[in-house]
Amino acid sequence: MIMYEVTAIVDARVAEAYERYLRQEHIPDVLASGCFRSADLSSATPDRYRMRYEALTEEDLERYLATHAPGLREHAVSRFPEGVALSREVWTVIQQWGVAPPLPVPGTPPDDTPVRMVRLRPEFAALYPGLDAGAWYPAASVIAYFRAWLVRHPDRSQGLGPLRGLETAHFQFRGGVPRGAPWLAGESSDERGQLSR
Repeated sequence: MIMYEVTAIVDARVAEAYERYLRQEHIPDVLASGCFRSADLSSATPDRYRMRYEALTEEDLERYLATHAPGLREHAVSRFPEGVALSREVWTVIQQWGVAPPLPVPGTPPDDTPVRMVRLRPEFAALYPGLDAGAWYPAASVIAYFRAWLVRHPDRSQGLGPLRGLETAHFQFRGGVPRGAPWLAGESSDERGQLSR
C-alpha cells in the first residue's frame, strides 16, 4: 500500500477558503480519479494541512501523477495563485494496525438466538461509519469496533459517531439478554445491578 501525502502551509488570509476548497472540491476530485481507495484531511495548526491519499499500488499512484495530477494542480493554482506552499511525499506502508468493521450475519436471526444481535436503523446510519443499515451483527462485535473507533476519533465536536455507546433507539435487537440504554457490553444497567448484589 502506498500513501501519497501533500502538506500545505497556508496564509491566514486564505486558510478558511482553502480548507473549504479541499473538502468540497479538491479531495473529492482526487478520489474521483479512481487511483486511491481513501483520503483524509488533517490540520496541525490553523495554517498547516495534510492531505493523505491511500493507493493500493505504485502503479495506481503513477497513473494519478501522470494522468490526473497536472489538471488538478492547475485548477488549484488558478483558485489559489498565492498564499499556499505545498510539499509532497510518497510513503510505502510497511505494516498497518487497525480494527476492521464487524461482519454482518446472513439473513435474519431467529428471535430466540442465544447471541445478542443488533441491526442499525437506516435513519441513524450516518452516526455509525462502517455499519450497513439493515444488516444484522453480533452485538459484541459492534461494541468492540465502536470502542476502538472512539479511541481513534476522540473529537466528537463534529457530531459524527456515537457519543457514549450504542444508543438503543438507533438499533433493533434480537436474541441474547436485553440490556439497558445505552447498550455497552459489560456496562448495561442489568449487569451493573447483578454485579452489585
